[in-house]
Amino acid sequence: RSIRGVFFSDTGNVYARLEDFEFTELRTSVGFGLRLQIPALGPMPLALDFAKPINSQDGDETETFSFNFGNFF
Repeated sequence: RSIRGVFFSDTGNVYARLEDFEFTELRTSVGFGLRLQIPALGPMPLALDFAKPINSQDGDETETFSFNFGNFF
């Protein structure tokens, strides 16, 4: 119960105007992660995520590891 695994996919991009939206410019990544519930830290979970871009473009900044602390929705 104190350790859970997750798999995820993330897709998106940022556009200045709605008219600029293009499906072909969406970036996508897939990954997996761990959620750790540490009693000494209270109810806030610790999240460790690893991701791999599967649809990126030249000039994109990629982040393969993410560390978060807190509640998620």
